[in-house]
Amino acid sequence: MKLKCLMAIVIILILAMSLKSEVVVNAGLPSYQLIKDQNITIPIEISGLTQSIRAFEVCLEYDTAYLSATSSDLTEGSFLAQTGDETQWYASGDNGSLTATCSILGVTSGSSGNGTLFTISLTNLNQDILAGTELVISRVILRDLLNNSVTVDQIDNSIIYIDASPVYLNISLFLEGPYQSGGSMTHALTDNAILPLDSPYDDQVLTQFPDVDPNSIVDWIYIDLKLDENAVADKSANAFLLDNGSVVDVNGNSSLPFYFTTATQYFLQINHRNHLPVMTQDKIILSDNPDNATSLDFTDPTNAFGNPSTNLKKLETEVFGLYSGDANGDGNIFPSDLNDYWRIQTGQSGYKTADFNLDGNVLPTDLNDLWRINSGISSQIPK
Repeated sequence: MKLKCLMAIVIILILAMSLKSEVVVNAGLPSYQLIKDQNITIPIEISGLTQSIRAFEVCLEYDTAYLSATSSDLTEGSFLAQTGDETQWYASGDNGSLTATCSILGVTSGSSGNGTLFTISLTNLNQDILAGTELVISRVILRDLLNNSVTVDQIDNSIIYIDASPVYLNISLFLEGPYQSGGSMTHALTDNAILPLDSPYDDQVLTQFPDVDPNSIVDWIYIDLKLDENAVADKSANAFLLDNGSVVDVNGNSSLPFYFTTATQYFLQINHRNHLPVMTQDKIILSDNPDNATSLDFTDPTNAFGNPSTNLKKLETEVFGLYSGDANGDGNIFPSDLNDYWRIQTGQSGYKTADFNLDGNVLPTDLNDLWRINSGISSQIPK
């Protein structure tokens, strides 16, 4: 009988030990990716606490050759404060070694379970490294309600990968509206100082236009990378379309700021504010080697998504481009583009969405030469 009781006790103890949660402190995700000049906020989290704590002290270390932060970049998390008690928060240290300390004042039940102890905001220093640099949790001190030390079973650091290398693309693309002949487009928006420095697609604002001589900028375009043909954009970037049909980034280079993309296959989609979009027929691999840039020829409909007989507009023999007339940018050339945009903007000059030929004026020629001919046509790109 005694033996059976002893065995039962041993089994209970073993089960209790196996069910005991491990206390884990981690720096958010196992890894992060930063492009040049990017800032990131990383949570320092705790999990598995089966007892309450009323104080913690955590020290973080990182290589200042790659990352930068000060004590003011440490922000108290909600873990101790979630009890509703007043906390005393203190951040200290020099760049490269920062310490966060927090305690609950007065009589309290403390906090247990899972939560964010604090966050750190880090900025990379425009380095280009392949192996990554580590955000290290070098010391963790936890105190229970009686000021006893609480054991931390596991500490997980994070690796931060920094990449300043863009991808290189050679893109050929024409817009129906400004197209002339012989593989060239007009550039009246640039010639007449109508083209804005702020992107029509997002909040990016330039201080000046890039020097693209001997070419000229036709208009802004917006490039999306999509993991699936009907997916939302995984990554996006502004760019400029030049009069010879080539595409450059906002600095005038043939590189585009798509980082951490060379190991992934994407559909690449190009959007314009009043022309139907175009997307690659298949997924592509992007090159980070300027000597082996990825080439995309969207003047050939067999390279574009959809039916090659209708996915692009024939501009002249063996030259195709994007259909003009989509004033509201919804992927359709419908009466709404006429009624809600052209009728309202007609007679106006400037950077207007109903200016379908991109000459800086909204006139009957935009309606008769472009919208009427293309009315009823929709993009074949899945949504």
